[in-house]
Amino acid sequence: MPPAGDLGLRTAAPTPAAPPPNAASPTTKDPATNDITRGWCRLMGLTPLMLFTTTLLIIRNQRILHAWNTRQEENARRAAKDLPPKTRRRRKTLTALATAAGPL
Repeated sequence: MPPAGDLGLRTAAPTPAAPPPNAASPTTKDPATNDITRGWCRLMGLTPLMLFTTTLLIIRNQRILHAWNTRQEENARRAAKDLPPKTRRRRKTLTALATAAGPL
């Protein structure tokens, strides 16, 4: 017999958290892909640790270089059509927001 006030209703189990935004391309900031805790370097030694770190940084640099080359190709394509290069949007500062809104 369920306790009084329970009415036999059960809540659903919590859903797991969503994967990181760049799950297909992990970076050095994503601990799920490059976690070396629990004494990994003590078990494996310094050489594999340095090899792992070096490989990780090389892959990250290649991703940054690829993004830069893509942006440069886009700018060259836009220049050929007499268009200005595409600029990135900057975050608005609190000062800019306060002066743009004016007094209420």
